[in-house]
Amino acid sequence: MRDLWIDTDIIFNRFGEDVDDGLALMMALDHPGVRVHGISLCDRVDNGLRVSRRLLKHYARYPVPVFEGTRDVAAGPGSCTPAVDAMAQALRERPMDVLAIGTATNLANLLQFYPDAAARIRRVVFCAGRQAGVHFKLGNGRFNLPDANVDNDPASMRLVIESGLPITLAGFEASQAVWLSRADITTIRRNGRPGDRWVAWRLWLWALAWRIRLGTDGFVPFDACTLGALLYPEQFTIRPDVPVTFDERVNDAPNFKSVDRKTYLEVSDALDTPHTVDFAVAANPDFKHTLMRHLLGTRHA
Repeated sequence: MRDLWIDTDIIFNRFGEDVDDGLALMMALDHPGVRVHGISLCDRVDNGLRVSRRLLKHYARYPVPVFEGTRDVAAGPGSCTPAVDAMAQALRERPMDVLAIGTATNLANLLQFYPDAAARIRRVVFCAGRQAGVHFKLGNGRFNLPDANVDNDPASMRLVIESGLPITLAGFEASQAVWLSRADITTIRRNGRPGDRWVAWRLWLWALAWRIRLGTDGFVPFDACTLGALLYPEQFTIRPDVPVTFDERVNDAPNFKSVDRKTYLEVSDALDTPHTVDFAVAANPDFKHTLMRHLLGTRHA
């Protein structure tokens, strides 16, 4: 059994804002070899509580507690919240992997306030990072997408990356070939479980936002692919022990964050740095089928 903690800035239920965290949660709950011991929230935590509890009501096979974490991720690390306390207690009871699909704020606070517990993390898998020089561009290519989990709290990300914890980065590049289409959403809507029609409606609205902004038929479920890199590494190309560093330069995604310069989290064999991560480069074609099986709840059939 893989013991897992999910750290997330889940939104899911608001038009124009992403649904990826919710899909990752559904996937983790469906997997018979995974036990989710808790969910820690950051950023818009009141909405996160509502939507997490609704998804858990529909899809959880066992109780999963949800905890409020940092509300202002832009302030960076430095606050001990119920989420940090709960994560520390859970880690003292058992080592766990951490699926990190929001900013690194809660994890940075865990390192600051409970370093003994943080040392029991088996691996952190982030939806973040890029190979040096890569821009996040999809669809009509009118603008670059952000590396939001770095952009919104680079100080916390730096603290975690430099902590020495085992880390995998599985973000844009690991996910960009995996698309959920409108046909896939229809399949989910017709699946028949309580919650499926509501989930499909949220996915359809997100696909509509992508169609308006990027001209695409469907969307990339980034955070679900991040979990995929942890649970199904054989379905991804993952480079081990790649040097990683932070660089500050001109902001390449001003449509999402109105600053002139920003921090980039990058990997490259050419870097001279003591810090390394495993880096997920791409998913293979099998992973789309794996993801859909989990979203339809057919792993137990």
